[in-house]
Amino acid sequence: MSISTPLPLPKYRPNSNTNVKPIFQIKTLQRQQILDLRENCEGDLCFPDVSEHDLHNWKLQNPDLLEAKDIRFEYNFLTERFIIKCMPTATHDSLQAFFMQNIFGALAEKVGFSQAMGLVNINSGTTFGGFKGDWTGSSEKQPDAYVKLTGSKFPAVVCEAGWSETLEHLMADARLWLLHTGGITRIVIVVCITETNTRNTADVHEKISDDVPTMGKTLTEEQALMQGISAGTDLNDLAERLTNLNTHAKLTKPLVSDLKVTIHVYQACENQADIWERFGATVIPAPPVESEAPTEFKIPFMDIFGDKIPVGVDPTDSIIFSLAGFREFVTRSLQDTEWLRATRRARKLLKAAGEWEETDTFAQHKPRKHSGGSGLK
Repeated sequence: MSISTPLPLPKYRPNSNTNVKPIFQIKTLQRQQILDLRENCEGDLCFPDVSEHDLHNWKLQNPDLLEAKDIRFEYNFLTERFIIKCMPTATHDSLQAFFMQNIFGALAEKVGFSQAMGLVNINSGTTFGGFKGDWTGSSEKQPDAYVKLTGSKFPAVVCEAGWSETLEHLMADARLWLLHTGGITRIVIVVCITETNTRNTADVHEKISDDVPTMGKTLTEEQALMQGISAGTDLNDLAERLTNLNTHAKLTKPLVSDLKVTIHVYQACENQADIWERFGATVIPAPPVESEAPTEFKIPFMDIFGDKIPVGVDPTDSIIFSLAGFREFVTRSLQDTEWLRATRRARKLLKAAGEWEETDTFAQHKPRKHSGGSGLK
């Protein structure tokens, strides 16, 4: 569905209540604190209202973190949000896989594999900086997927996915790309993923005693599993049992709650004053069969190549993205996301039961693992 009028002007300081509020301030944020925070977070860990001055001082105090391969971060000078990139789930990455396969497949079909490889770079996770209007050079972005012409400073098309992140914040990132790259970025595809259960599903049963029934009451299978944790319990065995209970809807909190996935395609207005939504649709839940909801969206080759259209390519032709195809990518990813969350929940349960030692080496853990079987009753 296209919108002919610009979206509301950006709120450059979003309400901080919509952001994740870590217990640490950026001024005192150290490496171990980042690793501890990331352990229980999916997607992005957001610090609101971080000034460029504070960010600059933090970088000066932590030069080792700037080159750390296991810690990635972003900053948007428009919103003053500092973001630590946490380990994404397979469901979050489904946009990346879907987009890259469709783009490269279409280009290879038009111009051949070898020429497509030379014309564009289709990738993800690369850090981009040097946004126009950011005089301090503080803003850096790592798109979930992108298409960049060879020799260009910025991507022509960018994909950004957010898990439990407000559409307003994702739109702020779209504005950074579309309004501050000198017109190089022409399309931003945004996917917003939310769960009906707003509580982090990995945070259930923080205290085992809360879920143990009083004397005389029957244990549920989940409670029995928790009471059966012992020194010999293996994390992966416990995760398998949790996954099985989840499959049969026997967990108090499911590993993945009901999802809502929407997709939005943004472009800059002609006067470059703001952005507008060229396309928007709900992917999950699927619309009724008789619905007149859109089934696909298109990106014309001219939006990728601009005035550098390859020989043999009609600039008015488009790459077609099937919403049913994207829905299939998301659905297939859920099994991997559930397994990741099952292992995280198993680790939490082991810690809560006092059966997890952070200092165990593999050599120390191996005999302990086999000392008493699986330890599950």
